[in-house]
Amino acid sequence: MKILAKLLDNDVLTIILFFAFLLLAVIAYIIVAKKEPTKEKMRPEERALKIVETSLKETPVAVIAEPEVKEARKPKVVKKKAQPKEGDNQFAAIKYSYSYTAQVSLAPAASRQRYLIIKQAILSYAGVNNTISWREERFTLSGKSIIKFKLIGNVLRMYVGLKPEELSEVNIKIDDVSHYKEHELTPSLLRISGNTGVKRALQAVAILMDHLALEKDPKYKPNKDDLPPVQNADELLAAGLIRKI
Repeated sequence: MKILAKLLDNDVLTIILFFAFLLLAVIAYIIVAKKEPTKEKMRPEERALKIVETSLKETPVAVIAEPEVKEARKPKVVKKKAQPKEGDNQFAAIKYSYSYTAQVSLAPAASRQRYLIIKQAILSYAGVNNTISWREERFTLSGKSIIKFKLIGNVLRMYVGLKPEELSEVNIKIDDVSHYKEHELTPSLLRISGNTGVKRALQAVAILMDHLALEKDPKYKPNKDDLPPVQNADELLAAGLIRKI
């Protein structure tokens, strides 16, 4: 029995020592494993990217310097100042005032012809007279304005002594200018700039004369002075029809 007890004691001791040694081995393995860094597994695409980056770093790239391009400068344009003529004041700006007669004289032939046709149609009525001032031409009946002419460029402005609604039959644009004091007696404005405009103007004249109960003067004869002669600016300036202001 004692011998058996000793054998059992020896076996137990052996087992205890075995497990103790095994436990020490596990603890040592754990300690060593903690000290070593964990290697992460790389995905295939990351591995390929790393290889490309490494090759790019290792391969030097030669940088070719581009030649500097200088911007071409535009040549400066020097404007020469006009030299004043002898006796001229270089600081004086000369302006001119053109009379109505001067404007008619300088107008193109077509505009002059349109003006003449309408003017003679108005003067052909009995009792109608005309007067020309610096700015305009008036057609009067017993001293009262019934029609006025103004020339702006190539456009003849005809002011008629009727309200726009009284000229509604005339197929042309008519402006109401009655709010201007100078046009109180002639409140309807027609702009004549072509052959069709002449027809519309003659139609408006006929309506006005019918409204005034005027008849054609059988004794009327066109006058050569109805149309101012063609003159150039120098001639008009010398005649006082153009003035310096």
